[in-house]
Parts: sequence; structure tokens; C-alpha cells
Amino acid sequence: MASLALRFGDYRQVQIAHEQFTFERAHPEQTVLVSLNASSKAACVPLEGIQGTQLTDLLNEGEVVPVRKGRASINLPPTWLRVLRVG
Repeated sequence: MASLALRFGDYRQVQIAHEQFTFERAHPEQTVLVSLNASSKAACVPLEGIQGTQLTDLLNEGEVVPVRKGRASINLPPTWLRVLRVG
């Protein structure tokens, strides 16, 4: 199933660092975060301003990241990305 948020959602930058970048695409039916790591080393990316209680990884089935008080922290392997549904 194609993601409505990725196709039609509003765009918002969430986190920007030298080699990491996270953006949000929000649609009334779905919100998705895309987090990229361009480094040759793994990275732990802090996220703030998240609306929801958990992030579900859409590429790695079963992986869930808790959101507490609008904050979460995700681990990114080297030169990789994660696509996370906000729920």
C-alpha cells in the first residue's frame, strides 16, 4: 500500500545535523518520519516535537520506538534510513 503521507503530506524538517537528517510528512490519515544517516558510522538521532506515542518502522517489521513527552531517539546504521509511522 502506498503511503498517503509520503505522497501527499505536508513537509516539516524535524532534525538536521552534519550527516543525519529527519523530515516529517503529515497527511490527515497518516504521519511518517524519514530519517537518513549519510555517515559511514552508526548514529543515534534525537527527535523532538513528535505527536504520538510510538514510531513503527515500516522497513523493519516489528520494530517500534517509544515516544515520551514528544521525544524519541532512533538508532541508524551507517549509510541507511528508516521510515517510521507515527502512532
